[in-house]
Amino acid sequence: MKNPLGQYLTIDERVDGVYLKVNRNERDSINFEIIVAVVEEAAVMNFDEERCKDVFQRARGAFEKIGPLFEYYNQEMDKFLQVNISELKADLKVNS
Repeated sequence: MKNPLGQYLTIDERVDGVYLKVNRNERDSINFEIIVAVVEEAAVMNFDEERCKDVFQRARGAFEKIGPLFEYYNQEMDKFLQVNISELKADLKVNS
């Protein structure tokens, strides 16, 4: 899957993780909440918002690691999982 941050910022996906490069012009022209919304819409499960925000705010203009390669939630798996929660217990049923 294509990294959702790539449409707004310069990213580099390396073996050891995702790197982000933000310069001051980009920081001043993009609202960080938009970045968070795009990542949430793409269903990224391991996005480190605080780390990304730190890199975004400093805007050094060099690649900085914001975390491991993104893992995306597979909505197709929802049909195999059934969760029931009550005050006294929680059940998880996995169907094949």
